[in-house]
Amino acid sequence: MAFPRCSPAFAEGIQRRLFELGAEWAKDPTCPRLTPQASVAWSTLISDWVQCTALPLLVRRFQNNRGSCVVGNGGRTLVPTDNSPAQWAFAVAHSGECPSLDEIGSLLQTGRLPVAMALSIEERKRATYTGTRSKCVGTSEAGWKLAHIEGVALGRGSLADCPVQDVEAHFTRFLSPCNMLVVPAGVAGIAEVKDFIQGYCSVTGVGKE
Repeated sequence: MAFPRCSPAFAEGIQRRLFELGAEWAKDPTCPRLTPQASVAWSTLISDWVQCTALPLLVRRFQNNRGSCVVGNGGRTLVPTDNSPAQWAFAVAHSGECPSLDEIGSLLQTGRLPVAMALSIEERKRATYTGTRSKCVGTSEAGWKLAHIEGVALGRGSLADCPVQDVEAHFTRFLSPCNMLVVPAGVAGIAEVKDFIQGYCSVTGVGKE
């Protein structure tokens, strides 16, 4: 007895509806989005941050070491984090604010830029930066799921051995609010569906060259 095969037409119909749903969400007045001015300001900040070797680059890859410092390939300091810095960046950008490059170091040192939702006891012992989401503005606490339009995965292997270009590209995708969107937390999984994201981008222009 054969199991019934999936109908391509049905699958295509679902994909079309998901695309339409993404476009509908992008047009919804309750959808948090950035102003053009905020997008430009943050794009400039992220680009300048990459070039400023005195500042560490935040990397969304950790193994009980969030907030600590890792010397990367080429000598650049890297700081493992979870998704908290991205949530902070989108929330601040949405408010219309953009810190200066000179302010980033102070924000990290004083914990006003989060590196984790919460630090374990062991992480806190080793951490150079200890900012957590409970003390910073963010998206989760307001009931949103933040996702990235272009994936931010850095791949496997030792963080210290990752090519400089790969880390810089990862950081740019990870921290750029222009590469982010939010959806209600109750339907968080929808933000990971390609067709939904493509529909969203078809309206906003985000993700297009």
